[in-house]
Amino acid sequence: MATAAHNPCDGSDSSPYATIDSLYLHRDVPGRLDSDLRLIARALHHSPENPALLWREGRALVRQGEERLSAKERRADFSRARAVLSASVRGAPRCPQAHYWLGLALGLLGREDGLIKSAFLVSPLKRQMKEAIRLDPRDGRPHRVLGELYESLPRMLGGGHGKALREFQKAAKLSPRDSSARLALAQAYRRRGMRAQARVELESIIQEKNPADPAEYADDLKEARKLLLENSGGAPGSLRNH
Repeated sequence: MATAAHNPCDGSDSSPYATIDSLYLHRDVPGRLDSDLRLIARALHHSPENPALLWREGRALVRQGEERLSAKERRADFSRARAVLSASVRGAPRCPQAHYWLGLALGLLGREDGLIKSAFLVSPLKRQMKEAIRLDPRDGRPHRVLGELYESLPRMLGGGHGKALREFQKAAKLSPRDSSARLALAQAYRRRGMRAQARVELESIIQEKNPADPAEYADDLKEARKLLLENSGGAPGSLRNH
């Protein structure tokens, strides 16, 4: 892993990050995400302003918040994530990961507050995703978030189905092992009646042997199989939000 001089998202000692990242990628195993947050907290005790640790803490808080049943707890996690990710961006403004996760935290917090379609939220969310793209044009994830945003927004706020589809296509092209990007594109095709194109994406998820995010893959695989059955003649099912 690169040193801080070459990679603004990481520090000079790669070993703590490898363990933290491994715990995160297998967060579907009970207790792994809690262990991830504890390990990050211990590391931050010794280096409280480390941007590489802060964006990883924000990432884990976002995922923890998504699993909460209580709206109050979700908002608390997303608010804390916004704070630590903002600090990470200040400390490492050229780290695309920090910008990506900050934008995601802003979007999730806005959804909790009922502001997901407001101009107040849209501008900062788009700004963070576009900065993440500028800093790392090879990452498809920000394009997927922009696609979801454009799909949900009215035209007066910058939305549009054509824009959304182009972003979903970019996401899948740039990150072909990202099952969530493939699933989002398949769902977008289905919404437009493009079932043959949707099938290609759904089958690619089923055939994936090395998913970018193993923890997300199990749910994406289940949804892909369900949609493939519906694509063969069943009634269209509900679409996953994120």
